[in-house]
Amino acid sequence: MLRISLILCLLAGIAFADGPVRVTPETDLPIIDLDSAFSLARIKTECLPARESDPVARCRVKRFGDLGQVEGKNYFYVLYEWLDEQELRDITRAAPQYPRTNTAVILFYSDQLAPNLLRPFYADRDDLNTGWFEEPTIFRGTNQVFLQIPHKSAATAEGEPDNLLIWQNQNWRLIDTQSWMEDLQTRLPDGCSVIGSGKINFLTMSASNMVWKNSDQRCCPTCGKIYASLALEEDRLVIKSVQYDVKARK
Repeated sequence: MLRISLILCLLAGIAFADGPVRVTPETDLPIIDLDSAFSLARIKTECLPARESDPVARCRVKRFGDLGQVEGKNYFYVLYEWLDEQELRDITRAAPQYPRTNTAVILFYSDQLAPNLLRPFYADRDDLNTGWFEEPTIFRGTNQVFLQIPHKSAATAEGEPDNLLIWQNQNWRLIDTQSWMEDLQTRLPDGCSVIGSGKINFLTMSASNMVWKNSDQRCCPTCGKIYASLALEEDRLVIKSVQYDVKARK
């Protein structure tokens, strides 16, 4: 066993000799040790060791996928049912179905010299009662490569925006997909507001969102709908222009 471990360490050193892939800024919940490496076979079927600061009562691999290749490295994802003790009690009572139990996502990469040895470079965690992650994808825009991690919510109006990474200088950068909503709020009529992130199309850099009066119930917005054209500026989304349809109800 010791000999096997030494061989794996040697392979890891060879495979990642050009430096590890990183995400900046880092997420608040890395979940596992990002300075580690695991076999492809293990990642497909087993939950990886959690950090002591993020105890887990139950973990299951829900889905594994191949994201493709970017500049000589292969990328993969795993979605987990990653539950603490309270969430485990909640899921026993409610029994939510896939994909609503996808409370954690981890992204991995491997080098062509050792394609079956994977290293984690990004991880994020959600609360069972707030939302879930769906299958990430890599897509290409004009001279840019993005990695999108869909983030869903049972309460559509309260949903958070998807996580978005952009490939720059041999690393991934985390894009701020939320702060543009604060700017949007300042452009709305008095007594009206947006809730959640609405629908964002990162390929076309466009977004739409219903608008609520302060007296509206969450189910029934009556203050129209916005259509925004977005741009990427210093690792964050910004508004280029906004159209406001005051009569829209859906």
